[in-house]
Parts: sequence; C-alpha cells; structure tokens
Amino acid sequence: MSDSVFAPNALDANRTGQLGAEQRAELEAAVSRNLGRIMGVALRRSYPLAKDLPAGHVESIEGAVTKRIGSNWDYALASALANTLRGNEPTDYRISVANRERGAQEFRSDQDVYEFAPDAGMVRLFYLPHSRWVVNLKCLPDLPVDASPDGVERAVEDFAAAAARDKVAAAEARARLAAIDREIKAYLPDKTSLVPNSAQPAVLAKAILGDWTSPFLGLSIGADGTFAARLTDGSRSEGRWSLDASGQLHAELMGAPIVADVSVNGDELTMIVNDQAVKLRRATTD
Repeated sequence: MSDSVFAPNALDANRTGQLGAEQRAELEAAVSRNLGRIMGVALRRSYPLAKDLPAGHVESIEGAVTKRIGSNWDYALASALANTLRGNEPTDYRISVANRERGAQEFRSDQDVYEFAPDAGMVRLFYLPHSRWVVNLKCLPDLPVDASPDGVERAVEDFAAAAARDKVAAAEARARLAAIDREIKAYLPDKTSLVPNSAQPAVLAKAILGDWTSPFLGLSIGADGTFAARLTDGSRSEGRWSLDASGQLHAELMGAPIVADVSVNGDELTMIVNDQAVKLRRATTD
C-alpha cells in the first residue's frame, strides 16, 4: 500500500540500493544549505551526508522501530569550529530499528520521516551508510498477536521480561503491544467513521447469518431465529433475534435485550449498541 511508505515514488530505487532522483536533488540542496550556513567549504569533506551523496548508495534494515528526539550536536560542533554563535540548535530526530542479526541500530532523519514512522511496530528503513541518514521508511505488517484478554496479559508480561533482557527483545515486545492496540481499535471503531447501512432489511437478514468472532465477543445468528453470544471468559447466552422495518437488530445479549444498528461489509459485521461500535469477522472453518 502506498500509504505505508514514506516516499513511494523512490521505493524501487531504494530497494536496488540507490537514491531516487528527487531524493538526491533534495539532499544535495540540504547539504549546500547547511554547509553554507554554518560550516563553510573547509568542512565539506568531513560532513557525512556530503560524503554519501557522490555514490548515492542506500542500505536497509528491517525490525522493530522506536524513536526519540534530542539535541543536534553536529550543529553545535560545527558552530564551535566555524566560530559562530550558538543559538537554538535544530531538533535531532532519531529512529532506531532492532534487528535480531544486527542488534539495535540508530539513525537520523528529518521531521517528516520521524513523524511518519510509527511509535512502535515493524518497519524497513532505508538509509545512507556514512551519515546513517534515513531516506525512506516502509511500514511492515504487524507481528502476529492475540488480542484476547489473556493474550493482552501475556503480552504485557512478555514486555516486562523483555525490557530487562535486551534492546531487541524490548523493541519487539513494544511492537507486539502496539499491534494488539491497533487490533483492538480495529474491532472497536469510532462510530462516526462508519458508513450508514443502506441494505434492505430482507437482504440484511440473510447477510448477518452465520458465526462471527472478535477478541471479546462471538455471535451465532441462525436462520431459524436463534441468537447465541459468547464472551472470552466462556459465558454464553442464547435467545431469539429479529430485524425491524428499519433494519435494526433486536436480540438478547448476555441476558439483556439490545437494539443494534447492524451492517455487513464482506466478511465484517458491525454492530452499534448504546453508541459503541463493535466489529466482528466471519468465523472460518479449517
């Protein structure tokens, strides 16, 4: 997906180990601007980003991401060497990638890349080797997670244990917690983001039939009018269901009558009960 890549138009070039044309032009302009402002020509040969540009070689690393903000000490050093007054140093944006073979490695980026990078998750980061400057970043699929209450508890325990073990394990544990958070939010969407149901009640009555699951709730909606709900703690309730003329679902959920707005989009069932939206996915049989 293009929205998972910071610079999709340069991705093909970066994958082959080279800068894209626009990337090179932007970096060359930035180098000239920075050298002219605080360093002068005498320091050009020692400026890492300037050393990277002639070859334009791009390397990459995959792993769990973390990031932090600090002071730009290169700017402070250059100001001292050029005998210029120090003012407010530019913010230094740092992105780290924890890789099992290469350990936890840190890179520098501009603000746009930093803000694009997730706070936690899995990424492939493209960078220049001398300056370790980030030129592109692609978000990778989340690690497999269990978003059930038991799964969340295990993930928290794993994170606590990993934090005391090593940086790579800690970053991966943070990535799993972030994946669980995203998974839970996917099942509990903001109702204002949902498209109103437009299906006729007779069509909707057929579409909602079947077994539906989420990390918190399972539903079985039968063609014979039976309705069964299951929670992750094993509790279960059974009753009857019906749709009224406006397409609202009337049923019993955990012993209490409910009225829910429902819609089906492919293999996803969305219910809005008491202003809370809940998504369930059609259960698959192995």
